[in-house]
Amino acid sequence: MSNGCDYSVAALRTFLLRMTGLAFASENRAEATRRTAEVPSHTILVLDYLELPDDLDIRTLDFEAALGRLTMVRPDLAQNTIYGLRSLSRKGVRMFYRWMNGDSEWWHVTKHPARTQRRPARSFPVTVRFALRPEFDARLVVPSDLTAAEAKNLARFIEGLAP
Repeated sequence: MSNGCDYSVAALRTFLLRMTGLAFASENRAEATRRTAEVPSHTILVLDYLELPDDLDIRTLDFEAALGRLTMVRPDLAQNTIYGLRSLSRKGVRMFYRWMNGDSEWWHVTKHPARTQRRPARSFPVTVRFALRPEFDARLVVPSDLTAAEAKNLARFIEGLAP
């Protein structure tokens, strides 16, 4: 089902739309159907709210920083709604990466992926950019399957860089 090497927002959106159809049409994944349908629809909402350009390569996007803008873009939404949108859209993007990576169980949504021992068959480097200052972007290369524990460890390392 993979569509080659297109990691654009448009490819992500196409994947999410197909995923919604699969969730409602698939009989062999009945236990995951409702949750699997919820993930793409909420991820599409987030993409719409953030107004990300279709040709943007999501591997170069600081997705966490973009998600952080949700509160500014949609101040009318309750905090628990923002939290839910952020959580589900992270899962949608993670599923997209797994699908692009050829993982046969890309559709399987785990509530706490960092707590499981399973890893995608092949991890790949993802470059994330962060606007540290107006004139300076920091770039960081992390694995596509970065866990919460690894992210916390990286955050502690970065905190140690400041004098």
